[in-house]
Amino acid sequence: MMELQIDKKFFKFTGNSTTTAPLQFHSLCRLTNIDGVAALFQLEVHSMVPNQPVYSNSQLSNLLEVLAKILDTPQGLPPPCFHDHAIHLQPRTQPINVHPYRYPHFQNNEIERLVTEMLK
Repeated sequence: MMELQIDKKFFKFTGNSTTTAPLQFHSLCRLTNIDGVAALFQLEVHSMVPNQPVYSNSQLSNLLEVLAKILDTPQGLPPPCFHDHAIHLQPRTQPINVHPYRYPHFQNNEIERLVTEMLK
């Protein structure tokens, strides 16, 4: 059950707890290996911590002005590194035999629709 308040209105969400059970790690691994998982969602509960300091808008705007250069969107490439790393391949090496990326069935139809739409 989840309760929240938005603009002085209370909302309450409840799930069907009789049909759900926690998933064990080994069961998830097995389902992943046999492509039995199409999508996985996680819900985390964060509790509100009382006694948190409340900052005024002027304090926040002053802090943002002080940190404006750090928080600004980067312009151009990052500075060069002292040592650039590279992956050195063996000469005349064939590509690795890798299975094509598989999408879950419910996503595959949407991806195909978007690709055909872009190719028109």
